[in-house]
Amino acid sequence: MPRKAASTEEDDISMLEEDGFEQEPSRSDGRVKFSNESTSRTRRNDNSSMFLGGGDHTNASMYDHTSITGSVSEDGNEDEIRNIKRTINQETKAVQRLRVVVLLVMLALAGAVTTATYIFLSDQEEDDFKSSFELYASTIIESSGFSASGIRSSANDFSDYMSSSAAVMNSDWPFVTFPDFERRANSLRELTGAVGVVLLPIVQEYQEFPWSAYTQNNTGWIGTPQEVPGRYVPRIFTIGQEGEFSFGGPTPFKPVWQMNPLPVRPVVNYNMATINGFGYNPQLLEELKEVVTSDIMPNRIFTSVFPNFLTEDSPDEPHSMLVVPVFETVDGKPTEKLVAEIHVFLRWNIYFSNLLPDNVRGINVVLRNTLNTTVTWNLEGKKATYEGSGDLHDPTFDSYCVSTDFEFVRNRELALEAGATLYTVEICPTSELEDEYKTALPVIITTIVGCVFLIMIGAFVAYDEFQRRRNVKVVYNAARSNELLTSVFPKSIRDRLLPTAEETGKANRRGSAQNGTTGNFANFFMNPNKGKLQNFLDGENSTNTDDEEVAESIVDKPIADLFLDTTVMFADIAGFTAWSSVREPSQVFTLLEKVFSSIDQLAKRRRGVFKVETVGDCYVAVSGLPEPRKDHALVMARFSRDILFMVQDLVKKLELSLGPDTGDLGVRIGLHSGAVTAGVLRGDRARFQLFGDTVNTASRIESSGARNRVHVSKETADLLKKSGKGHWLRRRKEMVDAKGKGLLETFWLDC
Repeated sequence: MPRKAASTEEDDISMLEEDGFEQEPSRSDGRVKFSNESTSRTRRNDNSSMFLGGGDHTNASMYDHTSITGSVSEDGNEDEIRNIKRTINQETKAVQRLRVVVLLVMLALAGAVTTATYIFLSDQEEDDFKSSFELYASTIIESSGFSASGIRSSANDFSDYMSSSAAVMNSDWPFVTFPDFERRANSLRELTGAVGVVLLPIVQEYQEFPWSAYTQNNTGWIGTPQEVPGRYVPRIFTIGQEGEFSFGGPTPFKPVWQMNPLPVRPVVNYNMATINGFGYNPQLLEELKEVVTSDIMPNRIFTSVFPNFLTEDSPDEPHSMLVVPVFETVDGKPTEKLVAEIHVFLRWNIYFSNLLPDNVRGINVVLRNTLNTTVTWNLEGKKATYEGSGDLHDPTFDSYCVSTDFEFVRNRELALEAGATLYTVEICPTSELEDEYKTALPVIITTIVGCVFLIMIGAFVAYDEFQRRRNVKVVYNAARSNELLTSVFPKSIRDRLLPTAEETGKANRRGSAQNGTTGNFANFFMNPNKGKLQNFLDGENSTNTDDEEVAESIVDKPIADLFLDTTVMFADIAGFTAWSSVREPSQVFTLLEKVFSSIDQLAKRRRGVFKVETVGDCYVAVSGLPEPRKDHALVMARFSRDILFMVQDLVKKLELSLGPDTGDLGVRIGLHSGAVTAGVLRGDRARFQLFGDTVNTASRIESSGARNRVHVSKETADLLKKSGKGHWLRRRKEMVDAKGKGLLETFWLDC
């Protein structure tokens, strides 16, 4: 049975006693003598120690002085022992230094990898948060622009209807009543989301009493005769700051006439000229000849004049008044006369509702205008909750905020110069949205990585301890063998039987490398059984012999799918063949690496682009797979545009290092949309490939294109037009004769 390695002086003595050596009484020189039939040995009782080949501490005093009883001299034996000790000490110091270096490197590597892992995962979460917010903000901005332009268009159409209807009825302003006002106003409210629409004819001072007589004869739209007294005042009137009632008011008069919904209190003939101070100037209507907007209206205006315009969930929410001019004619002449105003009361809340998915929480929308009025909403899914007056978004996220103009007017600069009230929308994230993307995953993964490194370090320490113990045994056995031979053979014979100390050390190192546990572990990890995935990629047949199992085995089936909606891009370096013919191979590959790696970076940033392969100087990419997406043509068009700009700039920079004419290189790009078959082609070098007519056509489109231009097929052009990007396209004058396809109508992409 193998003996346990000696690690202390007492252990060494015990081991020698077990081997038949006897301990003699202590001597006056401090030596302990061991002897058997032919050998005696002395040993100092000191505490000196050394590192053995494995790098650990063990007592070496057992080899310091040896007394031989026999034919071998003591001096020759001591010289041999000193040589062994010197060799052991040298190798021990080297191994000790190496062990410290390895441990420090492993600890530093563990710290660096765990830190990098945490930073990478945290940055990945931050990028996901930023990308998602930008997508949501883009949705809100696009919706805001669409809402503003739709409101303006609908209001102007309503104004034109007033002017033209009055002309058809041969009515002179302000003495006009529209029989289908309610139906038209309801339609305007549905289109704009307005809570109320009011018609205000402009009545001059001399027309006050004729107007009163006219309204008394045309109250049929107000309601039944019993309802009219509760909704109508026979003369133009105003209500003061303290609630006092009086007739007349500022001129020209702007009495409330027809309105939708119908009033619930006497407001007909209320002079709205009284509230002209709420952020809009009536002169702007004639100057700009388009809609103007009031400031955010105080709730008392609604509660005192138009309480029927308020809903149960909107009393405290911001409202504004859109003032639409009505001219006598619709010919658009600068001299046309302003005859009435239409006041459209807007509830801001509805323009920020139903914009986001139900699971999205924590986006602030800040609405501010040129009158320094600011209000804030919080968006939670489809619901917009009014937070209060002022800018209430979290300043921590200022760098993420994006803003856009809520354009009620066609010419913002002209309106700004004229002093009109203009609005701006700012979208900002909140910590609630950020928390949706900040998880414990970075900490968990970092902890796992750290534990893996600790296990590796522990394995290294365990292996080192194993080697230390082994080397102790080796040295001990070598000492016993040396003593045995010394006691039996003369020195000349012993030297032929035993290697020198240096040779012994080398032999020990070779034995450790050949017989250590490292070989066993290497054999374990280097010879695993191949799994199903490797069998699949190598194209090997399954070991199943049962026909049903083979039929049901997924591994034995090729992976291939049909993708109906994709856009394939072929990008070829124009002028590459002539350029490469006069360049060194290293220069050719430098160019290709720079260009293709830059395109790869663009593909990574442009979500939705999948790199298929590079063939020579041609780069092939596709959008719409492996994850289908509706805007694949739009994504690829933008990607192609980015490639054009990038390559033109890159070849100019490379001209200094790759020689003249490099800057003259360009890129020729072709796009075609359609269905493709995509899958993994098994064999020695399995890879992902595309097949189908769409791929061939895209190649033909590219080869028939022009330098530094994006050549687009009609199918791709149609998709871009559907995406509202028809202005990016310019039809190619001549038809393209594509090999195998005949004459094709194509387009140039100019965006």
